[in-house]
Amino acid sequence: MKKIFFIIPFFKKSITGGTSYDINLGKSLKEDFIYQKNIFVDPNATNIKIALLFNQIPRGTTVCIDGLLLAKIKNIISILTQKFKIIILMHHPSSLENSSTPFSNLSKYYSERIVLNAELIIVTVSHYIKNQLSKFLNKPIKIYVAEPGIDDRFFIKREIVLKT
Repeated sequence: MKKIFFIIPFFKKSITGGTSYDINLGKSLKEDFIYQKNIFVDPNATNIKIALLFNQIPRGTTVCIDGLLLAKIKNIISILTQKFKIIILMHHPSSLENSSTPFSNLSKYYSERIVLNAELIIVTVSHYIKNQLSKFLNKPIKIYVAEPGIDDRFFIKREIVLKT
């Protein structure tokens, strides 16, 4: 049985769309008989505390890391890619969160570039974000798109009556 660990940022008072996406992706994998475990982390935790989380994961395992945590792993990404198969789940680049240009937050921009150019797999939620991420890469690589579905509860169910 294949094992996948998800490193997911957890906000104490709310569940973000990104967190919900990560959790539902994991649930979907469980349905396909893949062992999946969520490891929740405070996104404000220190880089060292986040690095220590990886000690509880067996070597050679696939690890999905939410893109919000890229700045926290930039200094250890080369070690992580040697120990694990790393998949980054990118909802959007953090450096673009409050601006249309990545240069408004150079620290986040360079952190994201360092991680995204490591030997890993990138999965994102839309083709638009895929195109934005390609600007962060030193060389062309395949970026996978796993578009989020919408729960039935968000649809307005109407009966359609055809006029004859």
